[in-house]
Amino acid sequence: MINRFVAFDIEMPSQHKPRISAIGITAVENGVITEKAYYLVNPEVKFDPYVIELIGITPEMVANEPTFPEIWEKIKDVMSSGVLVAHGAPGDMKALCGCLKSYGIEWKEKAQYICTCRVGLEKYPEYEHHSLDYMCQKIGFPLMHHYALSDSEGCARLMLDYIDKEVDIDSYIQEFDVIRCCNANKKRKPQKKRTYREKVTGHLFRMQNKKLREVFVGAHPHLEPDRVIGVKEGALRQYAEKLLETNRASDYIKLLPHYYYEENNLHAILVSKTKKLGTAFERIDEFLPYVTDTATCRLLVPYAFKKRQKELLPKINLWLSSSEPYTKFFALEIIERFFVSEEYIKHWKQALCEESEETYLSRKKASVLSRALISCPERIADIFKENRLNAETHNKAIELALRNESLSQEKRELLSSMTR
Repeated sequence: MINRFVAFDIEMPSQHKPRISAIGITAVENGVITEKAYYLVNPEVKFDPYVIELIGITPEMVANEPTFPEIWEKIKDVMSSGVLVAHGAPGDMKALCGCLKSYGIEWKEKAQYICTCRVGLEKYPEYEHHSLDYMCQKIGFPLMHHYALSDSEGCARLMLDYIDKEVDIDSYIQEFDVIRCCNANKKRKPQKKRTYREKVTGHLFRMQNKKLREVFVGAHPHLEPDRVIGVKEGALRQYAEKLLETNRASDYIKLLPHYYYEENNLHAILVSKTKKLGTAFERIDEFLPYVTDTATCRLLVPYAFKKRQKELLPKINLWLSSSEPYTKFFALEIIERFFVSEEYIKHWKQALCEESEETYLSRKKASVLSRALISCPERIADIFKENRLNAETHNKAIELALRNESLSQEKRELLSSMTR
């Protein structure tokens, strides 16, 4: 059994540069936490804006802090004193060694490490997901997520919990090749030519942010964690523009089915750029059977649909009658965007009143009805007067409508009186 381990967590200012903006360390010996340390680091590179929003560390906060070489002199002994532990450890190990490499700092040849996420995946396969905040919640540790010291202690507490539950921790020890990662002059072996699919997937992983990935996994518990990369929507949109500029969008659209959540989202963004209605219909019908998340549906709104309501009507009816719940959700998304008006809402009244087993479908129907309560209430008043919805959807639609700040007081009172 391991007598000493060092849990650590790293925050990075950018996904494009191997630098560190904060590091937290929690050392454990014989089952007792013996040392905790936290350092802000001046990474000497620009911060990605979304990283600032995610972790709360700004360039101003680290401008006068020591650089990594100065911090490394303080922590290298403790970082070398036991098995390293992190949640998503391969990423943290790569980030640490990448920073060492960028400053030309030599360390040991190999480092032993354990990934607490990997242990959790194998020990608790029944959990909805295995992000650090979720796992810490399960053991009762009050994690301050994205604060490196708290994250490192959270990893340490997970390890202690695994040990208390007699998990064979030694079997999870892996070795990280520090020399291979840090040696900038090491010759690489010739690589076989990658397929276009592999090139796209590789590019998405280069845009990955592991902290953002944890947020995605937590927000989408129905998705398999290994199918989530962790790429911000804005980055996907920028990449989509590059594919369009280089005339590779149609090549990517032909790659169905995709494996990763972000690959589906990229596909949806590209299909949304389609300007010909017939082509848009073909691409959507081909794609919808593979959609596995409501966020993907929301990204799938082609330019070709604008001001084409009459031509869309037959297709929406087909999508609504589908046995696939995400195809139905997509139809409701299009209705909400283009058809909540006096002229068209009548076409969807029956569909909006049908019961849905899936919670996300019921919520989307409530969202559509809330907009109708604001824009054309007389067209759907009978739905609420006759109680044709279940109570939850009925009340949710009214609640969403009442959030509209432009409603008059008279209309607010009328809507409130309709609550069941």
